[in-house]
Amino acid sequence: MYVYRNSNTGDEVGYERRSARLDNLPNWVLVSSPADPPPVVGPDRGPAMEDMVSTPDALTAQPERPKQSDDKATWIAYIASTTDLSEAEAKDLTKAELIAQADE
Repeated sequence: MYVYRNSNTGDEVGYERRSARLDNLPNWVLVSSPADPPPVVGPDRGPAMEDMVSTPDALTAQPERPKQSDDKATWIAYIASTTDLSEAEAKDLTKAELIAQADE
């Protein structure tokens, strides 16, 4: 289930499919989504788990940069995960400063 939260009211709604309308509204944030289904394994259905190799790129991938219209909390989480700033330090910055920090 895809769960969205309204950053103005705190209301949450859930949908079976992703909502294009809520994805494009700046005050609605996707807070949870279903996990990808596990791979089907077996002799005629694909590789066995021991044959699968994890790629370092998947482990070190950067989170997706938020849209400029996303709320400040989203930007704080992004900056804290992609820079050496702590979440507490990021909270002290304005949203414009957070965006500028991401551009550096």
